[in-house]
Amino acid sequence: MKQQSVFETLSRSNAKLRAERRINQSLRVAFWSNDSDRVHYQKDSVHTLAFYLRGGEGSRRVDAGYRQPKQHGSSGVVCLLPQGQCSSWEISAPFQFAHLYFREQTIKRYAQRELDIDPRRVVLPELTFHRSRSLNLGCIELFSTPLDEDPLSFEQASNQVFAALLNETLPAKTHYQGGLGSREKRIALDYLHSHWADKIALAEIAQACGLSEFHFQRMFKLSLGCSPADYQLELRLNEARQLLAAGFSVLQVALECGFSSQAHFSRRFQQQQGLSPKQYSQLQKRSARL
Repeated sequence: MKQQSVFETLSRSNAKLRAERRINQSLRVAFWSNDSDRVHYQKDSVHTLAFYLRGGEGSRRVDAGYRQPKQHGSSGVVCLLPQGQCSSWEISAPFQFAHLYFREQTIKRYAQRELDIDPRRVVLPELTFHRSRSLNLGCIELFSTPLDEDPLSFEQASNQVFAALLNETLPAKTHYQGGLGSREKRIALDYLHSHWADKIALAEIAQACGLSEFHFQRMFKLSLGCSPADYQLELRLNEARQLLAAGFSVLQVALECGFSSQAHFSRRFQQQQGLSPKQYSQLQKRSARL
C-alpha cells in the first residue's frame, strides 16, 4: 500500500483545514473539521495524535482490524495512530478535531533525556477513542496555545502530552540485548559533553569505547535514541540558546558553539527551534522586560 501522510489524506478528503502551525522539523499541529466523509489513513511516516475538540459522536472506526464497531467519538477523546499503521473512519456528523504530528525520534529522545527511559521501551500503541484525565489536560494545554506563540511554548506543551502518553502506554521494564554497556555509555557521553563544540570524528569516540565505528554508532542509537552527531548538535543548540538569551550576537554564538559559519548555525537552529537565532534572541529580550 502506498505511503501517504495523514495530513495529505485529510487535505484530499471532505475535511477542512481550519489552521496549522509547523513548530519545527519534528512537530506540527493542525486543526480540522469534517462531516459526511469516509477517510482511509495509509502508513504515515510520523505518529499522529488526534484530540476531539467538539462533537465526534458521528465518528466511527470501520477498518476490519478494529473489533469494536459500535464505539464512536466524543469531545475530549484521544486517538493515536502510530507511524506505519492503517485505519479507516466513517464520519456522519459535523465535528472538530486537532492533530499533533511528531517523529519517532522526538518522543524517544524526550523519554531518554527527560525521564531516563531506555528509548527501546517507547513503542506507541494504537489508541481509539481513549479517555484519560492527564492526556486530556495535556491536549487542552497544547491545542489552546495560540498559533502565533513562540515554538518553545508548543514544545513545552507537547512534552506534557508525551509524558502522559508514556505514563499510560509504556510497557513493563525488560532487559534488552545490545546497546552500549554502562561503561561504554558513560565514556561516550563524557566525551561528547567534554568536546561538544569541537569537530569530532566518529572513530575518536568509538576508539575511546573500544568498539568499531559501525558497532558503536548502531549501539549508541539503540541506547540514546539518536546518533552521536544528533546528540552533539543537541548539546550545541542547548548552549546556543543560553548564549543568545545572555545577549551574545548570532555570529559570536555560531563561533563559540563550533558551527562552521553563521549561516550553518542559523539553518540548524531554525530547523530545530522553529525560529531564527535573531528571532529567539528578540523573544528572550521581550520576555526579560515583562
